[in-house]
Amino acid sequence: MKIFQLDNTAIVFAEVNGSAVMTAVPADMIPFICEEKINGKDPYGNLRAEAAVQIAVEGEASPRGFYAGKTHRNSELCEKWGMPEFRFTEGEQTELVAEYRTAEGLTARQYFTARRGTGVIVTYCEVQNNSSLPVVLESVPSFLLTRLSPFVRYNDEAEVYVHKLRSYWSAEGMLESRPAQEYLLEDSWSGLGYRGEKIGQLGTMPANGYLPWVAVEDKTNGVTWAVNLEAPASWQIEIANVYNAISLCGGLADFTYGHWKKNLSCGEQFRTRTAQIAVVKGNAEEAAQTLVRYSDKTEPVMPCERSLPVIYNEYCYSWGKPRMETVKQLLPVCKELGVSYFVVDAGWYSVEGRYWDAVGDWEVNRSYFPDGLKGYADLCAEYGMRAGIWMEFENASTDTDLAREHPDWLLTCGGKPIRHGDRFMLDFRKQEVIAHLRHKVTEMLLKTGVRYIKIDYNESAGLGADGAESLGEGLRLHAEAVQAFYRSLRADIPDLVVEICSSGGMRHELSWLSLGGMCSFSDAHEGREGAVVACNLHRFIPPRKLQIWATIREDYGENETYFTLAKSMLGRMCLSGRLFGREEGICRILREAVSFYGEIKEIIFDGVTTEIKKEGAESFRSVRGVQTLTRSSSDGSKLLWYCFIMGRPQTEVCRGLPEGYRFKKSFGNAEISVRGGKITAKGAPSDWSGIIALLERTC
Repeated sequence: MKIFQLDNTAIVFAEVNGSAVMTAVPADMIPFICEEKINGKDPYGNLRAEAAVQIAVEGEASPRGFYAGKTHRNSELCEKWGMPEFRFTEGEQTELVAEYRTAEGLTARQYFTARRGTGVIVTYCEVQNNSSLPVVLESVPSFLLTRLSPFVRYNDEAEVYVHKLRSYWSAEGMLESRPAQEYLLEDSWSGLGYRGEKIGQLGTMPANGYLPWVAVEDKTNGVTWAVNLEAPASWQIEIANVYNAISLCGGLADFTYGHWKKNLSCGEQFRTRTAQIAVVKGNAEEAAQTLVRYSDKTEPVMPCERSLPVIYNEYCYSWGKPRMETVKQLLPVCKELGVSYFVVDAGWYSVEGRYWDAVGDWEVNRSYFPDGLKGYADLCAEYGMRAGIWMEFENASTDTDLAREHPDWLLTCGGKPIRHGDRFMLDFRKQEVIAHLRHKVTEMLLKTGVRYIKIDYNESAGLGADGAESLGEGLRLHAEAVQAFYRSLRADIPDLVVEICSSGGMRHELSWLSLGGMCSFSDAHEGREGAVVACNLHRFIPPRKLQIWATIREDYGENETYFTLAKSMLGRMCLSGRLFGREEGICRILREAVSFYGEIKEIIFDGVTTEIKKEGAESFRSVRGVQTLTRSSSDGSKLLWYCFIMGRPQTEVCRGLPEGYRFKKSFGNAEISVRGGKITAKGAPSDWSGIIALLERTC
């Protein structure tokens, strides 16, 4: 075996039948590796294991064992790579490159990098055609982990768990945890046969169905392998049992799943998007937090964002009918509360009652905003606030001048414009589209002084797009061009705060999240399920980037107001609804909430979520149960305990505390007591109980 240590993880290579096999383990568990498992001996003593390179090209045979139509894994090409040459560089950032070559002239390189102290390996793959003939790629995964669990020859499938994060509109990030045997990912009696579970998404809403994340946990040996995939458009992850071992493999959706092929000319190369891998001694929750902390620590933070300013978005008050007179009523209240960003949502550009079918022309409605967006931004500045607006510039409504005058700008599939309901998609590969958006978006922001943009995206392009050798490649190139425009927007306006939104959480994915300072957590703005969604997403998104709405509805009493405000403090507080002219009890709770939020910001910004637990809260829409979350400050001196009791009036909830903490203060409508190393909350006589307890270490 060849073993390379990157931070606290060891990448392990072995040779089986002339091919390289690869796995990963915590570095201090190298002595416990089962060599028979790595070497791939089946029950009859034959050596059979998956090769470390799983690139597939057109024309290569798939193996026997029921692979056809299911996967491109273990094709004929996989047997030709042999053992790689290694380049290994140690330092603050350690890098390993494994380079493979075939006799026909193909080269593949796997890159692994790790920053010291992060516990995460970032990996991607390159393939280069150095042969004399073009090839057609059909699958190039970003990552591969095989021979799991490498500590035992045969898995106990009841003790190996697969974890996924299911995600739909207003129901984002639900953790699904099931033993491998429930997916039939068991060893077979002879080692024959592909058994696979594929998750993924087709189109340009990468979190519509699942988040691009998966974990495999070996409960017997206390080790978890978790992967977070960069996937701006169609993607897939396969969890499979191949040759009597679990494997993980994923990246861009392949030809079988995502209709992706790419022609690779002589001398040309193709590089995948990255994947982040965490191999931890611990459970899936600890692995998830390792990945979240990596994003939290490695992505830059704008200076204006370090204090986690409070946001107000007027959408859940005007519901798409914003007016300057309403803004004037809201600004004094927002200033009094300490709001820093004021956002006008959908409708500032529309004629009466048509804000959803007027997307694309982006001309301000002067009857709504007589002094235009500059007048609006100037007024916000007078109140000490940054002005923000909503836009959805990737799409265009069918009844717009843009759609009527420029049909050649539209994204097509099969020669026809892609249309969903009343929405077309703009093709960002066309320079005319980019020039139009530079004028309508970039120049408009620069001229008006608006320095906050909520970029929404409410329809997916679907399977693929014309303009390349396959529909999947057309879609990939379009998505790359869209993200290039996002980057240009931030480069042209360095002080612009960008909020990523896609019907709430449909773009919860690494590359999209990296393009904004914040993301909208969900469209679950008003219901109790918002608390469950917000807790779920602590497994995937740093809370400092997670914008959570506290909508103050007209009919909310004090209990509902406490609940929605406590929910918003799981991340970035975003107020909405009518704030002016409210009864004093509601105003008092609002002031109390913003003050309490100011005291806990440092834990949200730089803390660690240590426990997420729910009891009986299985339904999202008709949620009845308890959701709790515990978050520690980075130095462990403070602790936050969130408790939401939903649909169960006066329920009592008790949790154990780490030793040495005492109660400091709380916010919410539940009674709190701390004694004997336990914290107890007793819910209000209401369906809505939400409370946050701040505790501090005594020694």
